[in-house]
Amino acid sequence: MGFTVKQEELTADWRTGVFLGWMLNSGAIGVDEFTQTANLLFELGDYERLAVQHHGYPKDRFQALTRGLASQLKPGQSLGTWRVDTQETFSRPLPRSADDELLGRKRYEVRRFEIDRGQQIATNLLGGLLGAASCLWGSQQQCIGMATQQGKGRADGAYTQRLLTLDCATGRFDVSDDDFEAQPINRDGKGQASVLQERDCPKP
Repeated sequence: MGFTVKQEELTADWRTGVFLGWMLNSGAIGVDEFTQTANLLFELGDYERLAVQHHGYPKDRFQALTRGLASQLKPGQSLGTWRVDTQETFSRPLPRSADDELLGRKRYEVRRFEIDRGQQIATNLLGGLLGAASCLWGSQQQCIGMATQQGKGRADGAYTQRLLTLDCATGRFDVSDDDFEAQPINRDGKGQASVLQERDCPKP
């Protein structure tokens, strides 16, 4: 059909998402098995930008997978003890303690797809400096070689296993093991905290 290699690969990733969504719906696999597969797909993304056989960046491939998944799963849907919150997040409630009841707090085990670009930025900055040095002081072949390596620093992307605490009384949330303190619910870039608030917090 005249597809490029990248289009063919992303179409295959979309079909994989459709199939995995069907398997989740049927109970053949669980949320943890799906997230492990999605993590692997992100790792298989291609950074060979100049190659004719480029398969798509990791984020391209992950987004194709989740679009396929979204054709089979709907927000709010239950998958055993888990629920689909958004296209990239899942949650299941944890038992509430006496303190949780007193403080109007709810806690969830969550799976959230996160991309960490810290290592990618550092690698690309260093590569840029080395590339400039090669072109200034090295041979033409060294300069060309370094140019083809630019922009290949890899971002780390994976479904994380976190604890999300939702404070219905103050309208704030906190996710364990991230770089942020408790924040207003509308600051959640994943949109998961807003979904949980709408679903589980008492209406005023």
